[in-house]
Amino acid sequence: MSAEDGCFPGLCFPIFLGNAWLSDNRTVILSSIWRSTQVIISVDVLSGSLSRITPYESSSSWDILSLDEDNIIAVCSSPIDIPGLKYGCLVKDQIPGAPWNWQDVPSPLFRCSEEVSSRLSSLQFSIMKIPVRTISDSCTEGARKPFEAIFVSQSAKNDTCNPLIAVLHGGPHDVATSKFSKTLAFLASTGYNLLIVNYR
Repeated sequence: MSAEDGCFPGLCFPIFLGNAWLSDNRTVILSSIWRSTQVIISVDVLSGSLSRITPYESSSSWDILSLDEDNIIAVCSSPIDIPGLKYGCLVKDQIPGAPWNWQDVPSPLFRCSEEVSSRLSSLQFSIMKIPVRTISDSCTEGARKPFEAIFVSQSAKNDTCNPLIAVLHGGPHDVATSKFSKTLAFLASTGYNLLIVNYR
């Protein structure tokens, strides 16, 4: 399987805490880019096994803020959701594929006005895989793989065709993630569709 199939794509801009170890003293917790999202992963340094501990079904971006033994405080956001605190705890009787339990943490710090909440709630986003259409025989295998883009649009279907803004980042050694951006949220809430493009 390749990284496109959901497997580990490799560390990209990893973020380590000062004390990043679980209570077993062999598992390190860190944040890293996983295609168009940022996720929290665990690495067992003795066995070499690696696990994504943020939910696989989440298209939001996650960042670790604090770790205390087997408890994590993280922040989670998306292009249409302002940052929110999450509490994660390791489930001792591990269910295969779901060893972490995540809960929302109420916070007075991450709030917005009713108008902003209403505008954001009218938006939707998805992470699209865009196939490469013009493939020559001389292309490498990597050049044949699809690239990703984050598409933000109005959730209500209507007959109008909203203008599109293509958002390109500065180069192949950077990545646009699905985290919240005030600028992009403002543009989307005023009626623009956004296509936030990532390179392969």
